[in-house]
Amino acid sequence: MKKYYLLMSLFVFFTGIMTAQIRTGNILGTVVLEDGTMAPGIAVELKSSKSGVLKTFTSEEGKYRFLSLPPAQDYTL
Repeated sequence: MKKYYLLMSLFVFFTGIMTAQIRTGNILGTVVLEDGTMAPGIAVELKSSKSGVLKTFTSEEGKYRFLSLPPAQDYTL
């Protein structure tokens, strides 16, 4: 029984270390119109040489997000 707990503890420990090594980033933002109101349903494109063109739409609050992006220096919104 002690071996079981030891193995489970090691598994949890090493799983945490492995996931800590993932290198990704997020881009979050809000689209606001000139009059200050939020802009829902607006298409937002993100371009880069590594991920190509990614597309999303703003939420009802005008928010958009691109998650788990690979490291790159040439993102264009």
